[in-house]
Amino acid sequence: MRAQSADRRSERGAVAVMVALLAAVLIGFLALAMNVGHATSVRGELENAADAAALAAARELDAQLNQGSCRAFATSEAIGRNHTTDATHPVSITRTDVAFCHWDRASNRTTWCLDAGVDPSGAPPPFSTPGATVPAAAEEYDGLVVLGAGPHGIVSGRLIPSLGPELRLTRSFLERGLPIIGIGAGACILSTAAGGGTDNAPLRFVVETARRVTPDALGGHLPQSFPIAIYMRDRPVMPADSKVLAVGVGGEPRVFQVRDNCFGFLGHPGIKSGMIEDLIMEFEDVPEGTAETLDLLRAAQGGIASALGEIMAGLIKLTHLMLPRP
Repeated sequence: MRAQSADRRSERGAVAVMVALLAAVLIGFLALAMNVGHATSVRGELENAADAAALAAARELDAQLNQGSCRAFATSEAIGRNHTTDATHPVSITRTDVAFCHWDRASNRTTWCLDAGVDPSGAPPPFSTPGATVPAAAEEYDGLVVLGAGPHGIVSGRLIPSLGPELRLTRSFLERGLPIIGIGAGACILSTAAGGGTDNAPLRFVVETARRVTPDALGGHLPQSFPIAIYMRDRPVMPADSKVLAVGVGGEPRVFQVRDNCFGFLGHPGIKSGMIEDLIMEFEDVPEGTAETLDLLRAAQGGIASALGEIMAGLIKLTHLMLPRP
């Protein structure tokens, strides 16, 4: 009898230990289930906010990627604040969360993401430098030079991967009244950031003579006529407060001014044939007649070099860049 009583007490003790261990496990599973359920609920609320913001932002976009992108960003942020998680926390959608993507009808897929610089096909962004980033704002800088040439566009073709950050940075310089020089695609970025825009235009390589149409252009330093070489896609749409300084053979702007200290050049003032050759070797997309146009560029190198000195003198005079600090 004593032996049986001892065995029963031992069994009761073992059951108590097992219940305690199982209770801890069950409580853990219950807590995990509650956390997973809460996470699923919050994820659904965030997806609803993102979908609503994307639809509202898309209605604000226009074909020229100018003021429409600003409205779209602002709309997405506002729609996000109108949604909450857990009924109390507003959803925060910032500009870094928004990317504009392009649907390529020919390939029937998305070919680029504007802000993130991500190609959904998995290809690495061209011109990307590991660890390099575009500054977020104009603080601690005296001026901005925006360069761009080759097959990448502003509103057509495969876009410049860093286009979104470059547009925002250019606007930051404009807001602070700092000088900007945009060259090639950089001229399109300047015109768009300043309230104008960019139109579709095919990739082209042109060497022609530009003609000055404003007598005091660049403080009187812009030559009356000068050779210019253009290797780019798309074309700028002039902002309302801009001034065309020089035009090409067809009367299209080749050099323009925004405000007092910002200038756009569709062709690099100091272009050399080797720079174009590098672009031809880098990309498969090459304009027709490139070999013949390269010959024209080589023949024009002397005139380009002669005009460059006066152009640089005018830019320094009006932008105050490269001048010693007072």
